[in-house]
Amino acid sequence: MLVRGDTISKQPGWINRLVLAHVRATEYLRGHQDEWFKKASEFGTPMKILARAVSNMELAWDMDASFVRKARALGKRMQALGVIDRQPDYGKLFNLSFVDEVKASGLTNSPKHQK
Repeated sequence: MLVRGDTISKQPGWINRLVLAHVRATEYLRGHQDEWFKKASEFGTPMKILARAVSNMELAWDMDASFVRKARALGKRMQALGVIDRQPDYGKLFNLSFVDEVKASGLTNSPKHQK
């Protein structure tokens, strides 16, 4: 999800609640693929296409330094292919503090991050 820098500085509690809601929704949908596909199909992609493409899709929230490295590599490749003219400032694009806070809270549905 993307939010503006001024929103982060003015409403960090709201951003934290938004990230936690995203985490919980992601974890829920990982365990309920039928509901994930049903909701996704509302955007116009037929269910049979979603079922076939599932190995190329990811429900993700657990961003870390490795995630950012992969995003940089993807950006570099996209620029080399002419898909994008320039890459973003990854230091500004990714603020991992909210994900780190949710992980530390133990409030996720993920056993990996529960206290």
